[in-house]
Amino acid sequence: MEVKEDFRSGFAGFIGRPNVGKSTLMNTVLGWKLSIVSPKPQTTRYVIRGVKTTEDYQLIMVDLPGIHKPFHKLGEIMTKTALKYAKDMDVNVMIVDGSTRKPGKGDIYIAEYLESIDVPKVLVVNKIDLLEKNEVDDVIGAFLEGLPAKFEDAIGVSALKGWNIENLEKMLARFLPPGPLFFPPEMGTDVDLAIRISDIIREKILYLTREEVPHSTAVIIDKMEDKGDIVVIYATIYVEKDSQKPIIIGKGGSLIKKIGTEARKELELILGKKVYLELWVKVKEDWRGKLGVLTDLGFTLPKDS
Repeated sequence: MEVKEDFRSGFAGFIGRPNVGKSTLMNTVLGWKLSIVSPKPQTTRYVIRGVKTTEDYQLIMVDLPGIHKPFHKLGEIMTKTALKYAKDMDVNVMIVDGSTRKPGKGDIYIAEYLESIDVPKVLVVNKIDLLEKNEVDDVIGAFLEGLPAKFEDAIGVSALKGWNIENLEKMLARFLPPGPLFFPPEMGTDVDLAIRISDIIREKILYLTREEVPHSTAVIIDKMEDKGDIVVIYATIYVEKDSQKPIIIGKGGSLIKKIGTEARKELELILGKKVYLELWVKVKEDWRGKLGVLTDLGFTLPKDS
C-alpha cells in the first residue's frame, strides 16, 4: 500500500462505563468481531486494539475495560488500566448509553477525568435505536450539558444497528495526526491469539451462566498445538469457590460440553481449520482479590499505579 502525503494515523481510546457498547462499536467499525460482547457488565478485561486502514487513514481503536467502582483487585486493575491508557491517545471517545437519556454518576466521573488530561474528546451517544428519532438531538444535548467536560464533537450512533458509523469514522479520522502506518494494512489487530481464544471461551461462559458465576471465572490457555489439519487447544477455567466448579461442569458434564462446543465453532471460523478443545475447571479461591494470583493469570497494575 502506497501511503499518501496527507495520510493520517493514530489511536482512539474507547472509554466509558461497563455495558455502554464499546466493544460492539469497535466490532461494527471493523466490520468483523474482535472484542467479545455480552449483556453482562465488565465483559472486557484486557486492552483490545482493532485496526481499520483505508486509503486516507489508519484508525487504531483501543477498547478499554469499562470504568466502574472496583469491588476487588481485578476491578481496580481494569479501571486504572483504562484511565492510564486514556492519557496516551490521540483522541478519546467517550461512549454513553443514550437509552438512559442523561448522564449518570459513572459518566460524570469519567468526563471529569477526561477533562483533566490534555487529549481531544469526542462524545458518542450509543443505542439511539432505543430512542424515537425526534429524541436523539435532545438526548445528545442532555449529555453535553450534563457532563463536566468540553467535547470537540459529538454524534449519536447505534453500534448494534450500524447507524451513523461511517460519519463517526470520518469524525475520528480528523483527530488523527499525519503519520505513517503503525501496522501493515492487512492487519486487523495485534491482540495475542491466546488472549482471543481465552476470551471467546469466557464469552460462552458469560452467556451460559448466571448471577456471580460468569464474573468469577478466568480462562487460561495452557497449551496450543497446530498439527496441520487441526489445532489442539488445552484450556483451564478458573473459578473462585468450590461450589462454582460443579455449576460450570453441569450435570453429567453437560454445561462444560456446551461451552466447549460453542467456543469451538467460533474458533474454527477464526483459525480456518478444525479445532480440538479440551477444557478443565479448577478452583483458585478469591482469585479476583489477590494480586499475586492475578499476576499469574496475566493481570497487572499499570506501572505508575
